[in-house]
Amino acid sequence: MKRLGIYARTPSNLIIDGIHLTVDALGCDPLKLQNGPLLKKTLDELPEKLGMNKIADPIVYRYSGEKPEDWGYSGFVVIAESHIAMHTFPNHKFVWIDIFSCKKFDVGMCEALIKGTFGATKLRKKIFDRGIELKDVPNAGEWVNEDRKVRTSIEAMASVAVVE
Repeated sequence: MKRLGIYARTPSNLIIDGIHLTVDALGCDPLKLQNGPLLKKTLDELPEKLGMNKIADPIVYRYSGEKPEDWGYSGFVVIAESHIAMHTFPNHKFVWIDIFSCKKFDVGMCEALIKGTFGATKLRKKIFDRGIELKDVPNAGEWVNEDRKVRTSIEAMASVAVVE
């Protein structure tokens, strides 16, 4: 069985290892957060900037909740590697962002883009290790655990980092 980076192929099985980045962007410019077309443009352009493949055009909805101050925009784009979602809260000056991909991507570039696009003064991020563990593949669990240990030792220090 040949191991290929984060993928291990067998004739009938594939182990996929994914990254799920969540970002709470705080201190954002409320005018940018209430700009639905800006959110849609960001979701439209981000997949290509990350080297991912957009499957469909982004969808953005304006949301008004029970509390008037909790209004904002929610949008998502489906990518071949998974999805990207963003939820803005202009009155609270923050946006929540999820990027989930089975392909590695540049987290630092995402941080810079989020700060530049929404004027965030503070980012709280978490990186979750995601994947499929196949019990019928010899050594699969061992390989996944080994990869997780290596990634954890490298990324754990930054997984709950606040970037200012």
